Amino acid sequence: MSNIRFTRALVLSQNYHPEPIGSGPYMTELAEHLAAHGMKVDVVTNRPNYPDGHVPHEFRDGRKDLEIQHGVTIRRLKPTLINERGVVGRLIGEGMFLLRGLLALLFVPGRRRTVVVSLCPSIFTVLLGWIAAGRRSAHFAIVHDIQSGLAAGLSFLGDGRLLTWLRRLEAFALNRADVVLVLSEQMQEQLRRIGVTARIEILPIWIDTAKVAPQPVPRSNEIIVMYSGNFGRKQHLGQVIDMAERLQRQGSGIRIVLRGQGGEEQTLLRAVRDRKLSNVSFGPLVPAANLADSMAQADIHIVSQHPDIADFAVPSKIYTIMAAGRPFVAAAPEASLLWQMSEASDAFICVPSGNADALAQAMDRLARDEDARAALARNGRDYVVRLHDRNRVLDGFLDVVESAVEARRNAA
Repeated sequence: MSNIRFTRALVLSQNYHPEPIGSGPYMTELAEHLAAHGMKVDVVTNRPNYPDGHVPHEFRDGRKDLEIQHGVTIRRLKPTLINERGVVGRLIGEGMFLLRGLLALLFVPGRRRTVVVSLCPSIFTVLLGWIAAGRRSAHFAIVHDIQSGLAAGLSFLGDGRLLTWLRRLEAFALNRADVVLVLSEQMQEQLRRIGVTARIEILPIWIDTAKVAPQPVPRSNEIIVMYSGNFGRKQHLGQVIDMAERLQRQGSGIRIVLRGQGGEEQTLLRAVRDRKLSNVSFGPLVPAANLADSMAQADIHIVSQHPDIADFAVPSKIYTIMAAGRPFVAAAPEASLLWQMSEASDAFICVPSGNADALAQAMDRLARDEDARAALARNGRDYVVRLHDRNRVLDGFLDVVESAVEARRNAA
């Protein structure tokens, strides 16, 4: 980083600390990593509201809208929270973030700003990054979700004009970035299909393997299976309820714990009640400081993915589970990234998404085999330490930043 040390970086993300899941923790670590390497970092974000769509009491009055944490100056904006949290409501909220962000940029120091980083799933945030970068700064668009792909896969927009407009907007915004960073080769291919011709690099999800490490597993007479994270449509958690129903019918004795919040929470609670499932319980997300202990409370974790969105998003929780040294079963489309990772890491079992019978069978089989669970756990921990450790991945990001900044200077 010697060439860009002591210059300014601007990070634009609708999500940031203290949000416990989603992209917030990753953007927080990225901004703090830049600051730790000598850059003066400004962040423009929303007041925290994910995943439940409510701003915590201590952030509502705006007293925490300007803070400095770990060398990062954070400017928080009042979010526009639409009661109907479908894709149209989300787009309205994201559009308002763009407008409020433009105003906020007037108060963010711009002199000697070399780097602008924007996060998509919000393509409006990428547009804000392009405007903020102007002609002087290198713009890096990080794509964690491809919005048009998720909208099409979940049938939010159909195949009509709005979906076509969204794809064109994505291509327009991303083609104006110096570098687009995606999570996988599948996402890279999908962006090429919608017309993105900019430089694309793969920046995988990272995990702090020192902070999230294996903990002693509490001894219990029952096997605990846990899902932890957002309760949303793209998680396709209906198949987990179907699995629970089959396991209860079989008298397996497995207990399923669902920890999280999100738009599908009431639907899941209603399904458990209507089916009289005594083997399912719900709980809140735990604070980040207790994450490793929380992971250890489950004998097996579960990752659930909607079959139509595998190429447009990557469930980040898999890296946390592996770092914690826990085995898991993933329900995902065949030939997807998760299936490829299962073969490469030998750390988890994959079954076809939407096949509750296969999911129940895999869970029951793994629950009966303690040695298999231990082997998967060891393999997962080794895999993330080698390939997804936070410092390794973010140092790679710094290399990409430096090369792009140097190329921009040479072209000037």
